[in-house]
Amino acid sequence: MSQSVESLLYQFRLIKYSMKPDGYRLPGHISPKEYRIEFEPDLAKSTFSGRETISIVLEKADDRIVLNSLDLKIGKCVIRQSGIDSKPKIDEERENQTVTLSLGSRLEAGEAEIEIEFSGELNDNLCGFYRSKYTVKGKSKCMAVTQFEAPYARMAFPCFDEPDKKAAFEVSLVVGEGLQGISNMPVRNELEREGKKVLEFMKTPVMPTYLLFMAVGEFESVETEQDGKIIRVITVPGKREEGRLALDLTAKFLKYFEDYTGISYPLPKLDMIAIPDFAAGAMENWGAITFRELLLLSDENTSVSRKRRLAEVIAHELWHQWSGDLVTMKWWNDLWLNESFADYMA
Repeated sequence: MSQSVESLLYQFRLIKYSMKPDGYRLPGHISPKEYRIEFEPDLAKSTFSGRETISIVLEKADDRIVLNSLDLKIGKCVIRQSGIDSKPKIDEERENQTVTLSLGSRLEAGEAEIEIEFSGELNDNLCGFYRSKYTVKGKSKCMAVTQFEAPYARMAFPCFDEPDKKAAFEVSLVVGEGLQGISNMPVRNELEREGKKVLEFMKTPVMPTYLLFMAVGEFESVETEQDGKIIRVITVPGKREEGRLALDLTAKFLKYFEDYTGISYPLPKLDMIAIPDFAAGAMENWGAITFRELLLLSDENTSVSRKRRLAEVIAHELWHQWSGDLVTMKWWNDLWLNESFADYMA
């Protein structure tokens, strides 16, 4: 069995689990408000580490917090409320893809914070936080990239990985020399730490976990500016010129959908990213849409029929920036409606 088939079957099992009407759901009285997350992928070792602070709101008192988590190693964990730190007991349950943080005393209704350190592997299953491999001038390369729909964000960080559990995200990426980082928002600040760059990105709008995106690797791009917003088509080295048609189509479709809806695209930038190893055709991560290279890049030898298909996929994903991203289904069993709207508009 090929690696690609194994990857698709692995993803299907996770999706089938999430679609079950009687499948496990997180407690409804605890919701996230904001995530502040730092990731440090190691491409050479195919691993990543991270730490996060999740601001949460409890509608009623409780002595435990349940998060989604799958194939992660949980390290230090602290829960803070009213200036008091508590170290919870940590219980992982793989069947439900959760981690339960249990306290000896109850958290009161109101706001609290969870601080967690975690680590994991950059997998080869094309979901979660994974490795995408490619070749440049005969040399093998790889990037770290995310695919979180659905439900794969839990494979990258402990979180409330359900579509109606929306929150804002402040992401930081620690990247090695010669590497770049991409996320949903533009870089707000760049620091140096022990010979590496720390890229701090602007805070996202409130959104579900499955729309969060990160990538670390070697990239190049073509770009334009439209109404004060930066639009880029991002590729692996050597393929930037193949993004010219996609860049032109993206700018035109974006303007059309803004006029059609009467709602301006709300983010300051839009990246269209060609991924060498990518299971889905494309994915509507807010502000950082990912595509199979075949469905984004073209050259003078590209057929008219393939260019038409490329235009359809770009239009489909751009419409999701409104229907799907700005407005999101409550549960995965309404994903068909989300996709139907995008098919109709494309």
